[in-house]
Amino acid sequence: MIKLYKNHLILLLVLIFLTAPFQVFAAGVVLPDATQIADSGSASVPALWWLDHNTVTPASDRFIMGGFGKSYNQLNIDANYSFTASNGLLVGANNSFHNLLNIQSGGHVTVSGNLQVGDGSTMYYGRYNKINVSGSNAVLAVNGNLNLWDGYNATDNIIGLNDGGIAVVDGDFSLYNHWTYGNSWLELDGGTLFLSGDKTTDFDYGEGILSSIKVWDELSGAFQRVAEYDYTTWEATEYLDLLAVDYIQDSAQAASLGFSDDYIGFTAVHNVSSVPIPGALWLFASGLIGFVGYRRKNN
Repeated sequence: MIKLYKNHLILLLVLIFLTAPFQVFAAGVVLPDATQIADSGSASVPALWWLDHNTVTPASDRFIMGGFGKSYNQLNIDANYSFTASNGLLVGANNSFHNLLNIQSGGHVTVSGNLQVGDGSTMYYGRYNKINVSGSNAVLAVNGNLNLWDGYNATDNIIGLNDGGIAVVDGDFSLYNHWTYGNSWLELDGGTLFLSGDKTTDFDYGEGILSSIKVWDELSGAFQRVAEYDYTTWEATEYLDLLAVDYIQDSAQAASLGFSDDYIGFTAVHNVSSVPIPGALWLFASGLIGFVGYRRKNN
């Protein structure tokens, strides 16, 4: 009888543990009432999280990836499910590193409120956190502000837009461009950042935000900065020409850029190809044209 009682008690404790409304979960499925995912992964074995349903977080608290000293958390969202942060989103809490929100082809993330990547302070770092939006119909939609820094030491954080992935921001877009504390980055490789309104002057020659933008260069096979900022001196690099910033005024302009009418009234920040026609090919083409002209002249 006593043995049976102990078994029932153990079973009851297990059920209470499994059904209790925790704020932090071990790596695994993101539950509907979660407001934070924070486990301790590593570079070789990150703490992997995923959705098994369309997920909407509670409106009471901001959703946070990572925690104090809890790093290498990775949340993957693909075409099967959507994710909505109902009261803002932070990727990379204070003293948290290498957290990744990975939005893959067809995946859709909506942030109601502000989105922040990296959270540092004068005492603690929040670095190497990233949002990656990659592939056809991979979308990050933010109806507030998108901020890639907060205070000191929240540096080297990234939002990457690749292979058709897009981010649409209704509010302000902020990059941290300070020579002392490092930079956080917007990396463009076939993706597009859409900002509401005409924001072209924010990216004018000489603006500091350019020193925190990298574009993919096919020739070097790496991301390259379009500008550099050292102390008080701003200098463009040879890769500035690979950055395009266009305010979409009407349907004709949208079509010419390959965008739908949904983006009329937005500023598109994107990269252009860096692969020119090789010089040898130009020489070959010139020689061929000359040869054809010579043949025609003598026939």
